[in-house]
Amino acid sequence: MKHRLQISPHSLQLTTLLHPTHSAFFSYAYLRTMHKSILLFCIVLSISKLAWSQAKVDCDAEQVWHQFESMLENDKAIRFRFNGLLDKNRFSPGSISENEMDAAKRELAAIDQANQLNLDDIVTRCGWPNEKAHGALAVIAAFAIVQHGNREYRLKYFQNLKISYESGDLKAHSFATLLDRMLRDLGLPQKYGTQMDYQKSGIAVFGEVEDPEHLNARREQMGLSPIHEFSEKYPVSPSLQHTTDRLQ
Repeated sequence: MKHRLQISPHSLQLTTLLHPTHSAFFSYAYLRTMHKSILLFCIVLSISKLAWSQAKVDCDAEQVWHQFESMLENDKAIRFRFNGLLDKNRFSPGSISENEMDAAKRELAAIDQANQLNLDDIVTRCGWPNEKAHGALAVIAAFAIVQHGNREYRLKYFQNLKISYESGDLKAHSFATLLDRMLRDLGLPQKYGTQMDYQKSGIAVFGEVEDPEHLNARREQMGLSPIHEFSEKYPVSPSLQHTTDRLQ
């Protein structure tokens, strides 16, 4: 008598009685398959736990804060040195060799690129920084890195910084400088007059400013000092000097 194999308690018992060899083979193969499945499941579960644990460590608020602290320090240090060279060359033309200036530009570009890669990595793993989770310094560092990127990089994170500004994490004067730089990227007039370009002669040229008659009112709203104070600290173009004289 032959019976078809059925996977049920009754059929397994029947198969054992009538075909003990076949049943033993089935049980062994079944157990091997189950063992492999359980082993594979445990491996996947262990890897998943390890990955989750690593991500949790990588996104630990204190650790993220220290990463931003390091990036901000690097950003400030290289710009302090680079701007020092610019000032020296501006007020004492020829005092900085072309090779020295080129080396400083390469170092500046390398640090900016490293900071951008690190910011991209943090945002991918942990999301955009916020003051509540990561502290005010992290927000400031993220702003500085984006501000010092190129046009495409600023566009990439503009909405993130806009949300930071609207939530109160990013200070108004910082957002004003970002917006002015992005307007200048597009060849449009600045709104707050925060961006300067230095000519070889040392004169700072602001470029076009939207509605200059109400410039100081807009600057005040964003926590910026009156525009004429720049003429007291920096050389400015004749056209801007005329504007600042009228606004005082």
